[in-house]
Amino acid sequence: MKKLLVLASALSVLAIVAGSKPANATALNLFTSGSGWQVASSTGLTAATAVANVGAWTAAPATDLTVFPKGYWNNVADSSDSVWISNQPKYYPLTNTDKKDTFYVFQTTFDIGTGHDPINLAFTSLSGSWLTDNSGGGVYLNGVEASTYFNAKPGNGDFSKAMGTYNFDLTGSLQNGVNTLDFVVFNSETNKDNTGNPVGLRAYVNGDIPAVPEPAFVQLGVLLSSGGLLVLRRRKA
Repeated sequence: MKKLLVLASALSVLAIVAGSKPANATALNLFTSGSGWQVASSTGLTAATAVANVGAWTAAPATDLTVFPKGYWNNVADSSDSVWISNQPKYYPLTNTDKKDTFYVFQTTFDIGTGHDPINLAFTSLSGSWLTDNSGGGVYLNGVEASTYFNAKPGNGDFSKAMGTYNFDLTGSLQNGVNTLDFVVFNSETNKDNTGNPVGLRAYVNGDIPAVPEPAFVQLGVLLSSGGLLVLRRRKA
């Protein structure tokens, strides 16, 4: 009886090919609220250097708009997608004020977990809208400034505009694990005594975070070298 034994040559490789199946993305919805945000003044002289030169972080509370700056910030009412946050919870009396001609940085973090394909993250679109008092210096995700600002950046006196007036795009800066989001706001001088000069931010960010790929199948294959197959015949004695 003859028996054929098919063997791969010495250079053959056993390959395991893993596939993946699509999974639903997770919606990311970040907005300024009375918790989860912190603020610090900065000694940075530009928006680009402000984040690296912050002082002590403190919680950034929602602002009491039953008093000043009532009539300014609440021209567009707070909503479920964002509220005004600041360096202090209340700015009345007017001696409760913030530093003039100073950059302030508002910061929050969010964790998307690990295992995401870096290529998918690089093309994940994150976009949002912001209003500031006084003017917007920049929006940074993991230290990288927004790639695009639509309708420029909010300027001095633009805090009474509607949310959605000043928008931005953060595509390309998302990373596995914890992500850091910074809004830089410049608080300019308002009067000689600098009374009634609050710094403020109202913002939101939306996007769809791609899911971590799940193993779908495993295929085993034999990669043959150019030597081909060796066929051995065994003869029965």
